[in-house]
Amino acid sequence: MRVPAGAVHGGMPAQGQALGWRGEYAQGAGIGWTDGTRLYLLPSAAAPYVIQKSADSGAPIEITARAMGEALEAAGLHAGCKAPDEWPEGTLGAAAVAEAGPVAAAPAPVAPLAAVAPPVGPVAVDEPVLPEPEPEPETAPAPSRQASRKPRPEPTVCASIADRVAAALEKAGGDVDKATAALIKTAIPDGMELLESTRVSARYDFTAHPPEPEILRKPSKNGANEVWEARPKWTNPSTPDGTEVQLLDVNAAYLSALNTHLPIGGLQHATGGEFDRRRSGLYLITPPEWTRTDLPNPLGSRELSGDLWVTRPTLQLLMDAASEKFGRLCDAPVIHESWTSGSSESILRAFRIILRDARAAAIESGDEVTLAYVKAMYSKFISTSAKASKFNHLIERTDWSQIIRAQAHGNLWRRAFKAHPAGLTVHRITGTDELHVAGDWRAVFAEGRGLTEMKTKGAYVVGAPVTEMGE
Repeated sequence: MRVPAGAVHGGMPAQGQALGWRGEYAQGAGIGWTDGTRLYLLPSAAAPYVIQKSADSGAPIEITARAMGEALEAAGLHAGCKAPDEWPEGTLGAAAVAEAGPVAAAPAPVAPLAAVAPPVGPVAVDEPVLPEPEPEPETAPAPSRQASRKPRPEPTVCASIADRVAAALEKAGGDVDKATAALIKTAIPDGMELLESTRVSARYDFTAHPPEPEILRKPSKNGANEVWEARPKWTNPSTPDGTEVQLLDVNAAYLSALNTHLPIGGLQHATGGEFDRRRSGLYLITPPEWTRTDLPNPLGSRELSGDLWVTRPTLQLLMDAASEKFGRLCDAPVIHESWTSGSSESILRAFRIILRDARAAAIESGDEVTLAYVKAMYSKFISTSAKASKFNHLIERTDWSQIIRAQAHGNLWRRAFKAHPAGLTVHRITGTDELHVAGDWRAVFAEGRGLTEMKTKGAYVVGAPVTEMGE
């Protein structure tokens, strides 16, 4: 495509007032350019603009650059073209590049939205309004509208986990330790490739690099941000000395926690106390008072009082604890404001199932190499998906990382709650996977190494000297 007719020549470009210019100054972020007949968009700049402006209008649209292109193509408004390698100073394209950063060597195709008539006032462009995705049931088939979408280009086929393990063992000459170390070293890119391969037929895409609110940013390198993950650390002060306690361990707690409501797009700010179950993110709440001494506080070991930011899993846990089903253990939390997006539980579903099945097969065959590789893939995915990570630049979702960890903590609390009415004494709960109980725990939990099962790591006697503990 030639240099657009909207280039600046000593002031405002042609049709500049209609395109958001005042004099020689462009107002706001540049999101595209015009050739005098058609209006073109840079998807990487236009998608965040649509998300922000639609949220400001009270009718939020969650959409990615890829999804925007597919929607425009379905509406007959898409035509491929190539942006110039360099934009003349002052053009909308130059403004867009300055706002979004340098254009990659192979720019993404842009899409014409509508013909631009001789302007009388600002040009109005109708954006495609996509319905907010609803959480899908575990066994729900793909919606019928999937057939109308143009299939995405197939990514590099992710080699099976078994094939990669076999290749690593062969390269290491059968040395198990060397093969395991090599696989763990590639767990981050391998995990991201696996995730991408599971998203090929998904009905929507997620935003991998959204802007983050200040509450997610660490004040210092070793400091924590403002979001509380409700990590549990509690010991029952009423357990009598001499009680024998079983130390139970949750299997692959973080792998199970991948099944949680994750935000699809960038987080949008809102005030008020409404909880929309179709959305997920971060919530500023006044937590309820917790007076129970036989169960841990769902907020974990928090020493401070007052309002705090929590993720959706923690908010949901508090709301459940306040419900009739849970015996109204506390009052409901009060929501003051939020940063949320439309959400779904299905984003990581296929990723989790593949890793779950590979783990189960490895346990059955005694394959410790595959077990270590699978664990490295899901644990490193969670730990490096935060924006501050230097090890995974394919995704920057601090909100995901914190939501998944909070889900793991919430899952552990729910197991403690299950044990309590069944007659077990909950003595201790800590981290993401340790539940210490007194009583016949096998009557409450299935024993094994599956994700829904528990295993014992020993026993000890409350009040006994450390040397007598079997912990």
